[in-house]
Amino acid sequence: MLHNLATCYVAAFPVQISLTITSCIIPLLRSSTIFLEKRFSLLAALVKTLCHKSLLFSLFNVFDDSLSDLLINPFHELLLCLETFANEVVESENRILRFELLRMVHDISMCFADFKHSPNSSDQVSKTGVLVQTMKLVDTQGIHQTFSSLRHQGVPSFGSISLLSLLLNQQSPSTVGEFLGGTTTANLAPDQEAMRQQYFRTFSFPQDDVVQSMRMLLSCSGFSLPPETQQIERILHSFSACILLEQNRHRFRDADCATIIAYMLLLHNTSCHNPKLRIHDRVPVKVFVESIQNTGGCYYSEEELISMYDDVVAQPFAPLSASSLHLERLLRLSCAKLSLHERLRLPLEQQNLINHNVEQCGTSAMFCRAIALASPRLLSCFRSLSVFNDMRSIVYTMNGLKYLISAARSVDMNHQALEISEVLVDYAFRRQDDEDRNHHLPDRGSLISDTNLDSKIDDMCRKMVLNCNSKKLGEIESAIQGEHGISLVNSDRKLLAQGTLIKKCASGRREDRRYDVFLFSDIIMYGLIYSHGSEVRINVHRVVQLAFCDVQDLDLGVSPSNNAFKIVNPQKNLVLVGESPGDKQRWFTEINDAIQNARRHRCSLIKTLTESSFLQQDGNKDVIQLLCTSSAFLGKQVRFEDENVVKIVDVSPTAPDHCKLCLRSFTRLCGRRKRTCSLCQDSVCAKCVVETSSTLILSSSSPCTCVCCFALINNQAPYLLNHDCSSPCCYLSIVQNTQ
Repeated sequence: MLHNLATCYVAAFPVQISLTITSCIIPLLRSSTIFLEKRFSLLAALVKTLCHKSLLFSLFNVFDDSLSDLLINPFHELLLCLETFANEVVESENRILRFELLRMVHDISMCFADFKHSPNSSDQVSKTGVLVQTMKLVDTQGIHQTFSSLRHQGVPSFGSISLLSLLLNQQSPSTVGEFLGGTTTANLAPDQEAMRQQYFRTFSFPQDDVVQSMRMLLSCSGFSLPPETQQIERILHSFSACILLEQNRHRFRDADCATIIAYMLLLHNTSCHNPKLRIHDRVPVKVFVESIQNTGGCYYSEEELISMYDDVVAQPFAPLSASSLHLERLLRLSCAKLSLHERLRLPLEQQNLINHNVEQCGTSAMFCRAIALASPRLLSCFRSLSVFNDMRSIVYTMNGLKYLISAARSVDMNHQALEISEVLVDYAFRRQDDEDRNHHLPDRGSLISDTNLDSKIDDMCRKMVLNCNSKKLGEIESAIQGEHGISLVNSDRKLLAQGTLIKKCASGRREDRRYDVFLFSDIIMYGLIYSHGSEVRINVHRVVQLAFCDVQDLDLGVSPSNNAFKIVNPQKNLVLVGESPGDKQRWFTEINDAIQNARRHRCSLIKTLTESSFLQQDGNKDVIQLLCTSSAFLGKQVRFEDENVVKIVDVSPTAPDHCKLCLRSFTRLCGRRKRTCSLCQDSVCAKCVVETSSTLILSSSSPCTCVCCFALINNQAPYLLNHDCSSPCCYLSIVQNTQ
């Protein structure tokens, strides 16, 4: 709803919205007197609103140059703020803000890729059959053959000319230059002369400024001069006749005189700035002035001609190369929409066709311009924020680079694609090369031309995440100190978040203590990190299983306790306090998402076992019953012989050498002796069991059960069960609790 409202406001009040963002919101984001947390919240809201696909589509479909500049300016300012925020967050060493900002950069990159593949953007071409047919003809037959084909099919001459001039944005500048140069003189090919003049009229050249008009012709008109002299003469003559002469009638007698001054300016630029020519080969100023004045039809004073000469010496023309982008031509082409019909006077059908094609050019132009603005800023943010030892950072960075390079490749922006691929090689492939010396580093050019690049990036991302997770778990486990070790390394366990929270004492008899909290995909662990010489060590206080947790918001009414939330669990109830409301909200969301995923793992595990043909045997009904009515599902995984057939379901004790709940190793000490839960049959330590009446557990004479199973049989963990779930995992547990 917010995005639709923002899109309507941008469409109705573009000037006011742009001025509000640039003059009010952006200065607030850059203010050093406002706390970083508050500015970050404002930045997040602005990014979520502005960088949305529907709003970007409205922005990229603005065809007026002045209006498009006004609307894209806040987008550019926002990117600059992102880059500034990245440096501030890195200096503040705020881990959570760092990942949140990296996620924003990832979302903006994904928005570019989504927009280019949206049916409302690139696929709009398919709505016009003639346009699709013409574009296919240009790709297969070339421009000259397509032009002749359209003329022989009865398409109006000027209609085909203007249509082809708009379609030239699909071609390289050298191809456009050769096409404009034509194949014969204007007298023998009037259609080619008309086409050239109509092409030049689609641009807004300056009035009474020959030098600037020539500079725009050679650098901002989407083509490079062909190598043949006759083609160059035809281009200059057409340009002089339709632009220089028409816009400067008081300066020239006829088109030939205008062509002479254009030719002399081009010759002077070449002789003055071509490094292959010697100094004495340059056109002297006297020869330049006399050659123009001797025509008798160029009404410029000697001082004006000398000023033109000096202008070219100081600032040479910059002709487009064969590989350069012609974005400026597309931008100016979008402005020709209003005046194009008056010049052509075409039927309504042809006007609609050209209208549609101009919109395509304008959309592509704004999209290219946005990528050109965003790419260096986003890459700078990725370089600053990305870290190699965090899985989320790897995922955000790899996917963000994938989206950016996909968007750049979709509009043939090879320069930006090469820059993105360089960052990709440095971040992923070069790091992989450090681990595997035999790995071959790919070439940047081969990367952007690889049709399977997205899948390769996804594979590399998965491999990097697995390696990072394995190393991180190993580092944490080796840093854990104490008389009882904790086993963390598990192929299915992932580190999700790490930070500092304040734990409040439940009884109130002890002071609140600050703990280092580690959130994994299945457990939450807290303790104290300290330095021992050059080593980092961790003293673990407690480990809690997430599947049996429930997180609740608390408002104790007194600062800073109003940033508190509670984790309810049979093992231990925890009241944790964040440093700020934003910190509390991020931790609350992270923990709640991890709890929901842990519960979904339980449901999917049991559902998979139930639906498997392997479990239709009578001997496996007890396995399902055990997993549904106890905590036996903790640490269990389904192993498949192939995609559909279960190979084995191991319900033996998860880890016979350590407690399955607190993960501490068994010892001979009274509190850490090995016990066996009578319900789940797993090994637990003495501190994680509850002595119960044997009447509650008819299948075993042992009165001891783990705290999680005890909570299930006494209905003390109702949040674990979803009453709307039809899977046996919840159904059997609910039935048992109601009996």
